[in-house]
Amino acid sequence: MSVISNFVNSNPTLFADVKQNTYPAQTFASDYAEATQTQSDVAVGAKEKKTKREIQQDATNEEIKAFFESMKKAGGADKYLQKMNQAKIEELIEKKKEELREAYGLNSKPPLSKEDTAKALSAIEEALASYKKELIEEMKEKSKQEKVAQANNTNMPSVATTKPKITSLADLLSVI
Repeated sequence: MSVISNFVNSNPTLFADVKQNTYPAQTFASDYAEATQTQSDVAVGAKEKKTKREIQQDATNEEIKAFFESMKKAGGADKYLQKMNQAKIEELIEKKKEELREAYGLNSKPPLSKEDTAKALSAIEEALASYKKELIEEMKEKSKQEKVAQANNTNMPSVATTKPKITSLADLLSVI
């Protein structure tokens, strides 16, 4: 009944024509069918439409699922972080390698002689090996510092939650 009343209210002149029997019955039936179809399409579309917030929430949920899947594939959180750190180290080494190649003139024109190129490449490899060791040590140190900071944060009780020990009247008065 609400569909009919919506149709009638949306088309008052049409309804007046029907009351006066000046509107053909077939036309009225086809217009009514179109109107009900349009209203049902609107109702379905309203259910299918999502707000920007819902779309963002879905995207965030998908990113979270993808993150957890990649952690599972890596073999857990620790291995995932190790692989992530390894990838970061490799990226930094590649950047350093390009810098060193420029510094030693391997990308220069005219090219270096074979002997100079071999010397430069061996020097670059040594420099990269020591750079990699430095990066690994830095990351280990950073990890240790984070663990210590986290342990300190969890072991330190909040001032608001600590209760003073009251064993005497003097202790009671000092709290007040």
